[in-house]
Amino acid sequence: LRRKRDRLAEAVYRAFYSLCMCESRFEPTTLGGRIVGLGLAFLLILLVCGYTATLASFLVVEKRVAPEIDSLDDAIRRNFKVCAHISHKQTLIAGGMDEANVIVIGSRSQVLEEIHLGTLCDVGAMSSEDFEAAQAANRGSYCNL
Repeated sequence: LRRKRDRLAEAVYRAFYSLCMCESRFEPTTLGGRIVGLGLAFLLILLVCGYTATLASFLVVEKRVAPEIDSLDDAIRRNFKVCAHISHKQTLIAGGMDEANVIVIGSRSQVLEEIHLGTLCDVGAMSSEDFEAAQAANRGSYCNL
């Protein structure tokens, strides 16, 4: 029993030594052992590559915390500034929006640009047709809004 325990301790020592020193003190001699060794080495490479890619994407992606707005009532309750074309101003006011919080934008295509810049308004109100046209004109560059 003591001999088995010593052999196990020696195996664990060699495994950790090989891992930490990046050298192998284990050299398989049979075909099956070599195939298993290659498989484990390939699996290790895949795991390291996956970890590296995930870490790189995590560090590169800019986290932007944007409040979620589901309706006009959410924007009213949170007292957000709303960018809209002049044609939508009366609809917003009739819906309960304070007139001081409605920022009139001269061009329908500029509403998304003003939201993206974030200097004048927090959210925007526009028809779905205007949204699709603005997205098509800008090649979908406002998909994160």
